[in-house]
Amino acid sequence: MTRRTTQRDLAQRVSQWEAKKIIQAQRAFEAGDKLRAARIFEKILSRNKRCWPAVFSLAVIAHTICDHDYAVAMLLYLCTEEPGFAEAWYNLGTIEQCVNRYADAADHLREAVKLDPTLVNARINLGNALLGLGRTEEAHAEYAEALKHRPNNAEATWNLSHYYILTGQWLKGWAAYEARWSIPGFTEMNAITVADDADAPTAWQGEDLTGKTLIVAGEQGWGDDIMCLRYADRLRELGATVIWAVRPGLLRLAAKTVAPDRVVSLEGPVPTGDYIVTTMTLHHRLAITTTTVPHADGYLLRAA
Repeated sequence: MTRRTTQRDLAQRVSQWEAKKIIQAQRAFEAGDKLRAARIFEKILSRNKRCWPAVFSLAVIAHTICDHDYAVAMLLYLCTEEPGFAEAWYNLGTIEQCVNRYADAADHLREAVKLDPTLVNARINLGNALLGLGRTEEAHAEYAEALKHRPNNAEATWNLSHYYILTGQWLKGWAAYEARWSIPGFTEMNAITVADDADAPTAWQGEDLTGKTLIVAGEQGWGDDIMCLRYADRLRELGATVIWAVRPGLLRLAAKTVAPDRVVSLEGPVPTGDYIVTTMTLHHRLAITTTTVPHADGYLLRAA
């Protein structure tokens, strides 16, 4: 069995000059100067192509600037020479997954978890790669194993929700999907402005909507926002006046579908209302299943 190598092990093998240069490069990277950091690492490698911390860091920089082929090549070189370095296998598989090379990603992420079974992020990404290959039950096993090691890991729970949704277990899936709000940076990453406003109305948890005004705020991708417009009628059936907040580019389309009572820009001020909910939470709050999706026959431009 291959002995696991840690970053500390690799750092202990560098010369004093290399260690000094690595610190300079790391500071440049942290300051946002990726080009300077890359040049320093390249200078190190011009003297010693087996300075593994420099190889690893250069691959990370290449990934951040979307030079995925170079990053993969560097990490393959590192993994071949240092097969016990779990973090290299993890990064290699993660980058391959990002560019939809799911088979390679699955193989390399398996190497990472073989070396370190507690590497939760590697297990999560292995599950994602397996989902990409259509190997749903294997993916489920990896998510379950990740949660075994970290029972409250929001990212593992959120990714597990995709398994449930893909296999038709929507009630479980949309409930688990709510874990996304506990993933650091999720709100900022999805550019939600209305829903997280300090002055926004109370988050709707499924309370009676009779005579109430409900604000629905868009989140995530354009397709998600468009898909969820189908729920406007269902919310009105529950007694709500429905105000839908969407990206400016979707204002016209939103007004011409199942037509919420009012459509506003997601970038504008928070409308007055009793409750607020984001679009992708509607699946869970409305207990939507594969057989209860409203307007399965179509709903876009119905009012055109």
